[in-house]
Amino acid sequence: MIVFLILVYNSCNFENMQNTQILINSVKEIVAAGDEQKLEECVKALKQIDSIELTAIKIMHVTSRILAEIEELKKTSEEVKQSIEQSRTKMEESKKRLQEVRIIRRNKQEYSQLVNVIEENPSRVETNRRIHELQDELVQLQERQKQLEQKLSERRAQLQSFNAVLMVFQKFITEDEQPESEERDSNSPDSSEENGATPRRSSAVPE
Repeated sequence: MIVFLILVYNSCNFENMQNTQILINSVKEIVAAGDEQKLEECVKALKQIDSIELTAIKIMHVTSRILAEIEELKKTSEEVKQSIEQSRTKMEESKKRLQEVRIIRRNKQEYSQLVNVIEENPSRVETNRRIHELQDELVQLQERQKQLEQKLSERRAQLQSFNAVLMVFQKFITEDEQPESEERDSNSPDSSEENGATPRRSSAVPE
């Protein structure tokens, strides 16, 4: 549209210049001839020239304004391009910073996890100390086990001896009770009646 107006302006200027030149030449010829009728035509021609010049001036102003607007639009377009380029650059920088922040955050998480693992697991010195303590405790438990096994063996031997003594004692009691049982049987009333004799009190003292 702007290019079209410029072309129209240029064509109008060219035509106006040609028309103006023709009118000027005609006025010169009429003045030289001294014809009044033609002088009136000259006046009309001059008015026409003024109208053409006024139109040309208006077109020139419009064209100047259009050209100024074109320059302003070019300037604005350049500023917009620069702004877009700056925004694009800032976006790229923001993406890079965001990526760096993500990497830093991931490193912090990994570091925190590593710290937790280190805190949960004892140090080498602490581990060695604990191993020595467990070894000492194991030695003590083994010694304690030996002592308990020795005491258990002694208790078993004592129990076997006690069982042997108990068996001998039971044997003695059994042998001691047998004569008394036989004597009671012989002194019972039933046995006296069967033998036809009166029972007698035994004066024997059991051993």
